[in-house]
Amino acid sequence: VEQWLLKRRTGDEPQLEPVAEVGSLVRLFSHMDEKNIFLDALDPEVGKLIRNAIDRATLSLTESPEQAGKERIRASIMERESLCSTALHPDVAFPHPRTPEECPLRRDQIVIVRAAQPIEFWEMHGYRPRIVFLLLARTVSLQLQWEARLSHLLHREGFIQNLLSAKSAREVYDLFGIQSRGGCSCAGPYGHRLLGIDLERSHEFEREITGGCEGIKPGWVRVNFNYFVS
Repeated sequence: VEQWLLKRRTGDEPQLEPVAEVGSLVRLFSHMDEKNIFLDALDPEVGKLIRNAIDRATLSLTESPEQAGKERIRASIMERESLCSTALHPDVAFPHPRTPEECPLRRDQIVIVRAAQPIEFWEMHGYRPRIVFLLLARTVSLQLQWEARLSHLLHREGFIQNLLSAKSAREVYDLFGIQSRGGCSCAGPYGHRLLGIDLERSHEFEREITGGCEGIKPGWVRVNFNYFVS
């Protein structure tokens, strides 16, 4: 990301590489903790929400007392927020420290807050998000990578709605980890060969399903390992 930002370009060079390429590769799951996901917070504006989220969060810090370290992190986040709102999307905000290298963080962590009502972020376009990702990275470089990844995810159909409708912290947490979904195979012969179903058996299934016994439909579980997870 730093190379992408700092690279000098001349007028005859091609356009900037799409940041979506960076956003598609970064992983957030390893920096999250179910204990640091707070749903239906009642705070009406950004200052109170950030203070309460930092106070409630389980953070790994390099200094004590803990409250003093958390106050330094909160102050750096609010200093950044005073420069320009981090509500970069109508439904989502990415608050982060102005000087992450100076925050007493022992490891990089992400805290997620979903508010009960839209939060006042004093954003110039009037954005009042309900979903807040506190990006507690120890370097600006990692923070930018997280922002790129979140921006990439926001363009996925249903991602924001899934965050808003999740019934528990675990459901939110699982959105960023290994996922499963139900589906219907469009390649019928593949399923027949996979499960060893001959033509006669196939007709037996068809008769049962046509008669209303849909639970008898055969199926299987497929596990995919993407090429870039190694």
